[in-house]
Amino acid sequence: WGAVAMSSDGKYQSAVGGSGSSFSTGIYVSNDYGNTWILKSAVTTHVSITMSSDGKYQYAVENNSTSSSIYRSFDYGNTWTPKDAIRNWLSVSISSSGQYQTAVVWISGYIYISSDYGNNWTSVLNDAERTWFSVSISSSGQYQTVVDYSNNVYNSSDFGNTWSSMVISSASNLSAISMSSTGQYITTLDNIGGYIYISSNFGNNWRQISNIGPFNWYSIAVSSSGQYQTAVVNNGYIYISNDYGNSWSSKQTDTNRNWVAVTITSAGQYQVALVENGYI
Repeated sequence: WGAVAMSSDGKYQSAVGGSGSSFSTGIYVSNDYGNTWILKSAVTTHVSITMSSDGKYQYAVENNSTSSSIYRSFDYGNTWTPKDAIRNWLSVSISSSGQYQTAVVWISGYIYISSDYGNNWTSVLNDAERTWFSVSISSSGQYQTVVDYSNNVYNSSDFGNTWSSMVISSASNLSAISMSSTGQYITTLDNIGGYIYISSNFGNNWRQISNIGPFNWYSIAVSSSGQYQTAVVNNGYIYISNDYGNSWSSKQTDTNRNWVAVTITSAGQYQVALVENGYI
């Protein structure tokens, strides 16, 4: 497994296998809170997936040098069609309504946005020095944050049209990011430097959580309010926070599991985590 997404209430869930995984799976969907899963797309190189709050609109990006596309579904993940050109997509995020999407290309430094449910995509930032790794956008789509695989953070407050950059000097390889529904609370992970960084002012300032780590962090999910957060460590634990990311505790003691992805519902009640080459 490589990535997972769910609707705001947890009823609809979708998971993808991940590029380079020896257990590449295609796109599996569930419409019963994750109790049963059905294969809906056999394309096996998807690396990121996202969905609207009701689960109707879903987007998955493929990372394959010969056939990478953005795939979209308008029927709760039942059918999928490719959209846009072949690029090395790595991460995608969607607004609550499904109207706004942002996707990043990890080689050549492009950020692409769509404001019409993924019908058309526009390049809004090209920085050849950046290796974009993860993107998260607010419920309305207005606030967006992207991290590259170093210590650079880019923020947008106008639906992704313009971007401002900043550096988290103590970070080394930012690899995952998630934000609250308003965009005020944001958490990003440094999977090489090994620490969690949080912001409570729309990504303008960042604070390292130095009392936990260094760990090989892989994925982060933040509830709608920002209060509840869950992060996973590859070959480690699942960690949770109920105070906006300020303090963390482990809730899964099986260190032999290579956790790779996590998602939570809007309220934080339902949570799903994936194990590489393993189970949901």
